[in-house]
Amino acid sequence: MSEHKEETARFIHAYEQPDGGFSFSQSTPTTLEDTYYAVTTLQALGERTTNHQIKDFLSSIPLTPDTSPRHLWMLARLGASLQLRRLTKIAADTAILRARHPQPSESIVYLLLTLEATGKTASLTPIKPRKEMLLSTPDSVSNAVEHIVLHHLTGNPLKKAQYATYLVTAQNPDGGFGPLPKTTSFIEYTHLALLGLSLLGRRSRKTKQCEQFVHLCRSTDGGYGRQIDALPTIEATYCAVQILLNLSKHHQNHLNLL
Repeated sequence: MSEHKEETARFIHAYEQPDGGFSFSQSTPTTLEDTYYAVTTLQALGERTTNHQIKDFLSSIPLTPDTSPRHLWMLARLGASLQLRRLTKIAADTAILRARHPQPSESIVYLLLTLEATGKTASLTPIKPRKEMLLSTPDSVSNAVEHIVLHHLTGNPLKKAQYATYLVTAQNPDGGFGPLPKTTSFIEYTHLALLGLSLLGRRSRKTKQCEQFVHLCRSTDGGYGRQIDALPTIEATYCAVQILLNLSKHHQNHLNLL
């Protein structure tokens, strides 16, 4: 990845908007999602994203009880990495309030991740998934990783071998992973599957093929598409960079690869 860092960073910056955020395309409005993917990718590439416009954009995003747990997590991660203490505190407080009410498993995952990102680990204990969430067997890569993250953060029971086997079977001969076993490879599911395996202490059996799959998803402008020959996007580029970091051997906190 090192030889393409500058090209990938230029690709990301091409979608930067005057308000400090980033957008899906150069003609669409700024979004939190694209800003998260862009800033996190630039940081992973070694760039210091500390300009005041980004901070002002993030600080201007309203946080309410209706803010989705996924957005809370993105704001918490960005707030922590950019040292926006007020933003991280509000995100954590909002997550704690949301957790007082019944939540679906995906929301619980992001509420837990929000608290983990803001250092509020003492608040993780009261947030417990319903029993039926813990007993289900994986029916997709997304579902499997969701349960693995819940196990990692809460210590709830998990049949690790079963989940690891499921993820391994979702890898295709081209090295990528599909949303289900024996389905087409996409870069976002490759990212998720590798994250899940890492949290289980496992690795892909086809590391070289996986790396090659990612490189084949790269476009000439430095970005990455979700498939080979697909148009590059900020989100797919984020996934590609996270995959390449995962495949290297220099990571301590695997949740930072989310």
